[in-house]
Amino acid sequence: MRKSPSNVRGSLVTPVIDYCEEAYPTVTALSTTATAIPAANRSERKGISIYNLDAAITIYIAAVKPQGVRGFLNHTWTESAAVPGEWYLARNSSAATAPSEPLQLYSKLASDSDEVARTAGTVGALTANTWDWGDGDTLGYNTLYVCPPTGLAPADAYSVILSYYRLPTTSGATTGHPLKAEEAIFIPLSGKTRVFAIAASGTPNVQTTEYV
Repeated sequence: MRKSPSNVRGSLVTPVIDYCEEAYPTVTALSTTATAIPAANRSERKGISIYNLDAAITIYIAAVKPQGVRGFLNHTWTESAAVPGEWYLARNSSAATAPSEPLQLYSKLASDSDEVARTAGTVGALTANTWDWGDGDTLGYNTLYVCPPTGLAPADAYSVILSYYRLPTTSGATTGHPLKAEEAIFIPLSGKTRVFAIAASGTPNVQTTEYV
């Protein structure tokens, strides 16, 4: 891949990596709820280009570094006494800094080829591979709850648990970077940093190309 700028329908894109061996394009339909683009990241990627395919709608994007919670410092995975099979991150001391409340959680089972976005549930009624934020054990503080496959502790079930606690919005303090109709941008980043996008309206399509 050359470093010189290139134009896509009048929008400047400046690649900053020396070369790539392969490029993987994906088209994702967005909505007014933030979603990861693409849905599954390639962990070995060096960067990503994002192209708003819509002719009228602005989208907002944010690159978000995860907070790893599989072995969060000064916390221990503890099985819930209220609902066995659910596990929560328990503080080892009152001085322990709590993890931030996740907005999206990814984890990887032995059978998964990459991290998978997990569905949020409800503490006390979690099903396999779902999660929630709350206090179902009268802890006096909210924390992360997960429900691994039956009979497994989180550390045994998942090789990775990643928490994303900042997603883009279309206005306010967490407004994402605007990408107007038919504009494109290139971002150098690794596979663990995910890009999330949200549409100002409608269901515009966005094309991402991951460079490996």
